[in-house]
Amino acid sequence: MDLLAPDERDLVKIVAKLNQLRQTHDTVLVCCALGLSRSATIVAAWLLAQKHASSIKQAIEMIRIQRPQVVLTAAHICVLEQFQETLCHTAQ
Repeated sequence: MDLLAPDERDLVKIVAKLNQLRQTHDTVLVCCALGLSRSATIVAAWLLAQKHASSIKQAIEMIRIQRPQVVLTAAHICVLEQFQETLCHTAQ
């Protein structure tokens, strides 16, 4: 299951929930069954949404520094691209 990419709609909801949790907690653990794909996709989306990363590539590099074994397939990258597109349209 971990290697399956979330859909863009779920990613938007999860990032919103992560933002909500970050308002009341200094640290929030983001995890999934294997810690290889879904959690990394969520963290990458959050980094983009919070403007801690200016690109998907930069977000992934930031994550790989902390967790080199992440596995982001073309499907994960695609959903991140869709998420980033949503961010761009929302910002306008």
